[in-house]
Amino acid sequence: MDTPIDFKFLEESVAKKHNPKFGDREYLVIQTYPLGKTTRVVYRSYDYQEAERLSNLENLSHDYSSFATRIYHDDKLWIPGNISGIPYKISEQQVWKIHPDYKFRDVDGEIEICSCSYLYFAGGTEILTCLENDNGRSITLCPNCGISLKQDEDEEDDDDDDDYTPLACLGCSNYDGEFYGDNQLICAIHPYGCGSDFCPDFVP
Repeated sequence: MDTPIDFKFLEESVAKKHNPKFGDREYLVIQTYPLGKTTRVVYRSYDYQEAERLSNLENLSHDYSSFATRIYHDDKLWIPGNISGIPYKISEQQVWKIHPDYKFRDVDGEIEICSCSYLYFAGGTEILTCLENDNGRSITLCPNCGISLKQDEDEEDDDDDDDYTPLACLGCSNYDGEFYGDNQLICAIHPYGCGSDFCPDFVP
């Protein structure tokens, strides 16, 4: 297991990627799509302009992934204001910490991911919370975004393609969302999504 001593000879930028503790008002460039079991932080900085520049570079260099800048404040991730970089509104993506009971749990079921990034445990007929600060509570709605976590068997079969609607596209008349072969077309302007929670070409 790695310890802080193992990282002391590394360059600071490399060591920071492996350090799970974030500083208050630190800007994080995170992967917002596709979602993983843990929040993937690719860059960390206390400079908002630098974080935004690195987020844009990541979006330009990846065809099937989206990245966005978040600010860590009061132990939560926030969406920064467009110009000022101060915490603007709470982010749906968070740094979720799974309760140790679920990391190596040997029972039927597994950790699932809600479309907003919230982690929950789906086992048998019951859906349970599995986070360090909220563990073992039976739920049917996502505590983070409020959507239903229960699906009928017919719906599960229909959702094999795992279609995805980016937050910036909700309510936009340009949004397509259909699959063409294995690829989902978000819209003609941004075929893979705009890579941000706010699209400059949004049309209600």
